[in-house]
Amino acid sequence: MKVLKKPLIAFLLIYLVISSILFVRNERNAREFDIGTEQAQGQDVATAPLQLSGEISANLNHNAYQVVGGVPIQITKHVDPVLQRGEPGEWDSVDLLNPSVIKKGNTYYNYYSGYNGEVWQTGLATSVDGVHWSKYEGNPVLKLSDRGLWDDSYIAANGSAIEIDNNVYYYYQGASSTDNKATVGLATSDDWLRFDKESNPVLTTGPDHTWDSMGVADPYVIKHKDFYYMYYLGMDEMSVQRLGVARSRDGVVWEKSVANPILDVGTKGSFDENGLGEPSVFYNAPYFYMVYTGRDAGEKRDIGLAVSLDGVHWKKQNYNGLFADRKSGTWDDSVICDTTFWMDDNASSLWMWYGGGNKPLPAEGLNGAVGLMEISLDQGRDLSEFDPNVLSGQTIVDSQDILKGSYAIEGDPSQKSVWVNKEANIALKQTGSGKLEISGYMPLTAHQESDRSIKDVAITVSINGSSIETNTFKEDTGFTIEIEKDKYEKYMSNDDYIYLDLTCSSSFIPSQNGNSADERELAYIINKISVN
Repeated sequence: MKVLKKPLIAFLLIYLVISSILFVRNERNAREFDIGTEQAQGQDVATAPLQLSGEISANLNHNAYQVVGGVPIQITKHVDPVLQRGEPGEWDSVDLLNPSVIKKGNTYYNYYSGYNGEVWQTGLATSVDGVHWSKYEGNPVLKLSDRGLWDDSYIAANGSAIEIDNNVYYYYQGASSTDNKATVGLATSDDWLRFDKESNPVLTTGPDHTWDSMGVADPYVIKHKDFYYMYYLGMDEMSVQRLGVARSRDGVVWEKSVANPILDVGTKGSFDENGLGEPSVFYNAPYFYMVYTGRDAGEKRDIGLAVSLDGVHWKKQNYNGLFADRKSGTWDDSVICDTTFWMDDNASSLWMWYGGGNKPLPAEGLNGAVGLMEISLDQGRDLSEFDPNVLSGQTIVDSQDILKGSYAIEGDPSQKSVWVNKEANIALKQTGSGKLEISGYMPLTAHQESDRSIKDVAITVSINGSSIETNTFKEDTGFTIEIEKDKYEKYMSNDDYIYLDLTCSSSFIPSQNGNSADERELAYIINKISVN
């Protein structure tokens, strides 16, 4: 740690007096959740407009949906499908839906569901550009199991592929002829072509009279930090369909969240009042984005957007479907569903393939095909740093969402900063050498005024859940903490993000010290955090 000592006690006292006028108590909604044994804090997301462009911008009435909270997102929709159903008599001749796209080298692999009027099965198509696809000659790659097995009645519609240890793990919904309850199974492949099924489902229905007692389906799996998370549909005894989440360390043994269901059906008249399902989730710090399918009272399907700061507590962003005013007479005028995400490294936009059709039916026979949208998630900021001086000049993303545990940006135009409480965390995208720098100011005197027994205050830096170092402060001082990449590299996840936690040993409330009317819980000031 490099410490820059400055006689800032007088500055701090003035700062606290001014705070009685300028500071407003942070009333942001925080809720505890328990997913397995882990606990975290969920917050409401920032507000900003949602935009659509391309084909849609010309015919979408922006007043047709209600923005209830918002995040920066811009969608461009391709006019024509990119993958068509087969010729009459082929295994995917009636519907081709539910794409699930992953990438190996320079090739995209699309595991999709095909329907011939009698049975759903899974096939494979490949592409080098994500637009022009070639179907695998050996299709289908996943079929019904033999009579008497758990998936002998129905499989493959609404599956999810993910790469784990160079193998494809394909999660799919299946049903047995004995009870016809949908559950989630797993098939794996080491050559990405031939699959071996697990003998039993990996996610089953809940106990009687619970929200998912009659079926679990529509799995979508992502990796985040040390866990795999499966977002899925659950159905109860009244046939109400909601969304839940489970997690796993190995992709095989799953535990459901006690926070389930995490997303409920919409209000009367909304695009998802008849049910919701087929979630797809993507993380782009600081938000988790979910695109899900909603069914209205007439069984017309559209997609909606929800966002979250923790992946468990979600906030819907629209009342009508995102494409409620799309043109009639098009190939997807009645159904837009079954989304899947992929984002290449260092790409500026996210690709989203989806299923579409022109018949408003609840399950199949939709004239289904696969389309493509491009989503821009540009936040107008450098994802490798938290700099209040830069962030104060734009309002696309709330700074308190980026550095969780912080308060609003304040200070004069040339020296802006944020106060943080005892627990703060941030996700930073690693660039360059990976050197981590944290600069700020520790007001030890304020801590001691709150508790005379305090001799010093410590900040512990953790990366990806592992403690890296603890820095102890024995006076009021400015500081810069520098951590080289080789000190934390072994704790890195597979993605490009550094998940940084800052834990302070003490905090204080200025109003209780008699210094101001400020009732916030404060620990220290952050000037900048960056990883270069």
